[in-house]
Amino acid sequence: MGSPYTAYWDPLIVQQHYNYTRGTGERRRSPLSDPVSVLIVIVCSLVVVENLLVLAAVWRNQKLHSAM
Repeated sequence: MGSPYTAYWDPLIVQQHYNYTRGTGERRRSPLSDPVSVLIVIVCSLVVVENLLVLAAVWRNQKLHSAM
């Protein structure tokens, strides 16, 4: 009995799989998807910067190192 991976590099099987799955993964992009994505990235970046500022304040201020 042969290995199940013998046809792994067969170009015909790769082409058949590509032709079969080509249309299944495509998604329509709405005109609002790009601005929304940009807005989400900007908001997430602001959250990261804010958290870094808090960590820098804790590191620089010795009073914030001890528990309340």
